[in-house]
Amino acid sequence: MAARTGSARWIGDFKSGTGEVMVGEHTWATMYSSASRFNGVLPDFQQEDGTNPEELLAAAHAACFTHALSLALTEAGNPPRSIQTRANVHLRFLEGAPRIQEIDLETEGDIPGLDEPEFKERAEWAKRTCIISQALSGVDAINLVTRLADEAATRAAKMLERASVATRLPAQDLARARSFYAQKLGLEPVEERPGGLRYRCGSGEFTLFESAGASSASHTQMAWEVDDLDRAVAQLTENGVTFEEYDVAGLRTHEGIAQVAGNYPSKGGIGERAAWFKDSEGNLLAIGQPLRR
Repeated sequence: MAARTGSARWIGDFKSGTGEVMVGEHTWATMYSSASRFNGVLPDFQQEDGTNPEELLAAAHAACFTHALSLALTEAGNPPRSIQTRANVHLRFLEGAPRIQEIDLETEGDIPGLDEPEFKERAEWAKRTCIISQALSGVDAINLVTRLADEAATRAAKMLERASVATRLPAQDLARARSFYAQKLGLEPVEERPGGLRYRCGSGEFTLFESAGASSASHTQMAWEVDDLDRAVAQLTENGVTFEEYDVAGLRTHEGIAQVAGNYPSKGGIGERAAWFKDSEGNLLAIGQPLRR
């Protein structure tokens, strides 16, 4: 029997304390906090640098699944040139407590001589049998998306496919915008430069940049996905945010909230509830909550 080791140390109270997580015997260590873990899940936690147990779980699951898939392909006579897997662990506030509701695995393989159905079959086997998947039997759903790399097209496209995406929002008055995002949205920049502020939310980021131009506010420019829309709207309203009201074909709000039909299968496929507001610079922003079966 082999024992694999990880350890953690916590200093301080639950909300303001900090922790250190260590993999192996001093192999790798990093910091974590309640804010880096529960931002976007529990109220009153702003984004901070650091990792969290769920990110470490996502990395472990991606590694285990990818290793198992390599085994399945090799044993089937199709050894892979490469496999790239991303795991997204969804931490949500459900039934009065944070819990992992589902995990998304997205994998791409460069496998000579293999077609898509065969790759999908091998990947489903790896998802069921990898050690971490079996340990996560209490998770409601482990979703899998597979694709084979098209050599000519993929090499050109991967430059953007694997690049981070960030939103840019214009601000005619950067100091005014900074105050709005801090006082009403509870967001502070993680970095600044002359004429620009950079913010980080969850796994994404956005920047405010000083501009003489203004947004037309004719469409949603940026949105957050939340687990409890009513709670988010109530909190932001209390902070002084004014939500837009719409009564047009296909979109009608009630007390600032609309129900929109249709959504992506990974989001439940039914629809979503959403609310819109403008920041101090006239940028149209939204928060939404997927409707699930």
